[in-house]
Amino acid sequence: NASAPIKNLEDLIARLESDQQHVDIEQNRLNWKHLKLIGISFEDNLRDNEVEKILDSITLDLLHGEWLAITGPTGAGKTTLANVMLMLLRPSAGEILVDGQLTNETLASQWRNQAAYVPQDVVLFDASIRDNLKIYVPDAADEELENALRQSAAGFVMERLPEGLDTRAGPGGRWLSGGERQRLGIARALLRKPGFLVLDEPTAALDKGTQAKLMEALNNLEHTMSVVLITHRPELLELADRVIELEVGTIRR
Repeated sequence: NASAPIKNLEDLIARLESDQQHVDIEQNRLNWKHLKLIGISFEDNLRDNEVEKILDSITLDLLHGEWLAITGPTGAGKTTLANVMLMLLRPSAGEILVDGQLTNETLASQWRNQAAYVPQDVVLFDASIRDNLKIYVPDAADEELENALRQSAAGFVMERLPEGLDTRAGPGGRWLSGGERQRLGIARALLRKPGFLVLDEPTAALDKGTQAKLMEALNNLEHTMSVVLITHRPELLELADRVIELEVGTIRR
């Protein structure tokens, strides 16, 4: 369902904007060390009052700075698990702890303030690349933008586009390719300097050459944040410290 990642990003943007009205991001940024999920289940309501169990008793630990890859067949619950870890979805059962503290809405709000999510289908607005990148960090200098572009293998903005950062993305970003939008989405996320980052199939729209450049760029990132990579591609799994495989909502390995 192509609309699901877009809906997730729109929900994240709405939550972040709401959080920013009440919480100063820098002053309240979590300096966390350990995320723990215990017995997490998630159910989705279907038509005719039917319920589908998407996650079933997931227990998982993540240390700050650790890179975790989540793989498995379509429909296994990978993106749902990531959304629970982002605290965008509340589990139907189970507990989420940050440094041993059970999450409440205040802690979840702080968690979301230090998190970032890049979906498969990145949403860009009909504005300049500069303005699209500065959505979360409006005071970012051009030097910071260019550094984030290099970190996400999006140097094409400075190298190939005549107007550089002033290039308009077009309605929905359609004046750029899917792969270009995806890399700009990663650059936008990195600008926030997140402590927790989810990349959902980050190379899905890339050719092999561009994928190799992005993998090299990601591999050069310092492990100052935790990264969750949702991917089917074996090459990307090699970037992770640990790989889990989901099957029918449970961890197979």
